[in-house]
Amino acid sequence: MSSFGKDSMVLLDLIKSAGFKLPVLFFREPFFPRKYEFANKIILDNDYVVYDYPPLKTALMKGNGQVEVINLYQVGTEREYIYLPTGISQPIKGESFLCGLNDLLAKPTGTFRFPWDTILIGHKSSDHDPMFGEVKLKTDTVRTGPIKLVLPLKDFTDEDIWEYHRLFSLPVHESRYDSTNGWKEHKNLTANPDYFPACVRCIDRDEERTVFCPKVGKRIRNISGAVEYLTVDLPKYIDR
Repeated sequence: MSSFGKDSMVLLDLIKSAGFKLPVLFFREPFFPRKYEFANKIILDNDYVVYDYPPLKTALMKGNGQVEVINLYQVGTEREYIYLPTGISQPIKGESFLCGLNDLLAKPTGTFRFPWDTILIGHKSSDHDPMFGEVKLKTDTVRTGPIKLVLPLKDFTDEDIWEYHRLFSLPVHESRYDSTNGWKEHKNLTANPDYFPACVRCIDRDEERTVFCPKVGKRIRNISGAVEYLTVDLPKYIDR
C-alpha cells in the first residue's frame, strides 16, 4: 500500500532495493487530480502496476473537533477491511470545495476480489494520528483474517525517514513538505492528498438543527442523525 508520501517512498525503495517489484495499492479520491501529480510522476517513472478500487462503504467519524469521512476498503473477504480516512480541510474563500455529503460520503462503493495474501504498509510507531494521537505499534506483523499485514517501518522515526531520503536521494513531494521547516508538512493543504476542502455542516452532529449551505446559498436542515457515525476501535496491534 502506498500514498506516495514520505514514508511510502521509503517503503517502495526498500522493496525495490530488495529486488522485488510488487503491485501497488493506491487508494485515492476522484477529486482535485492535481493533488496526485507527484504520485503519478513516481508511478510513470517506475512503471508501477497500481490498483485502486472503491471502498466497501463510507461513514463519518468525529474526534478532537474534526470530522473525517472513513472509507472501509475490503482486504480479503467482505468481513476483512481496513479503515482509511479522508481528512476534511476548511474551504478557502473563492476556491473550489466539495460537498461532504454528496461528493465524499455518497461516492460509489463496491466489493473487490482481493487476490493477495500479504500487504506491506508504511506505518511507524512514531506516527501521530490527528484523532487518536500516538499510535505505537506492538508488532511488525499481524494477521487480519486470511491477510497478513507487514509493517517494515515500525521502528523508524521521522528523522530516520528523512535521513533515508537524503542518503538515497529519493524524490520528495516538495509542494507537500517544507524543506525550510524541517520537512514538516506545509500548513497550506492544497497539495496534500490526505485532505480535501469540503463543507460538512449539514452532516456534523455538533452543528445547529439548520445550517447555511454554501453550495445552495441558503439554510438547510442538518441531517447528521440520518448518516452513520463510526466509533472506530484501534486495531489490536496498536498499543494504547
